[in-house]
Amino acid sequence: MQLPNESIFASEVSHLQTTLLRNLQALRKEKSRDAARSRRGKENFEFYELAKLLPLPAAITSQLDKASIIRLTISYLKMRDFANQGDPPWNLRMEGPPPNTSVKGSLSVQKPVTINGELRQRFLEFGMPFFMVFYGVAHALKASPKYQQRVLD
Repeated sequence: MQLPNESIFASEVSHLQTTLLRNLQALRKEKSRDAARSRRGKENFEFYELAKLLPLPAAITSQLDKASIIRLTISYLKMRDFANQGDPPWNLRMEGPPPNTSVKGSLSVQKPVTINGELRQRFLEFGMPFFMVFYGVAHALKASPKYQQRVLD
């Protein structure tokens, strides 16, 4: 036979256990959110450090999202590899500091990399894309036969 106090005590214990379990779950959720926030912060830091290494002005790299940073980095690496395979290899090293660094009182002028006539002719003959550079970002343009004829004439 149960005494009335025992049933009240059992219900209070059950209520305390439920409350404790809810508090523990809330604590775990908060800890998980904090860990995810920390991971995202570290990830964002690495992305923006990578963006600083791109050959673009800081005004542009500071506005890029993660996907753009990855896309531009891959394009830059492919262009660098492509330039090294040229005959003769293109010298992509520019004079002066990288674009994202500023040196007080100095202006650095980067010399454009040009394609000589023979190399341009080879690109046209084999239907290779032209690479145009705007603000340090390379864009590949596939030359159509109609365009090739105009350039060759």
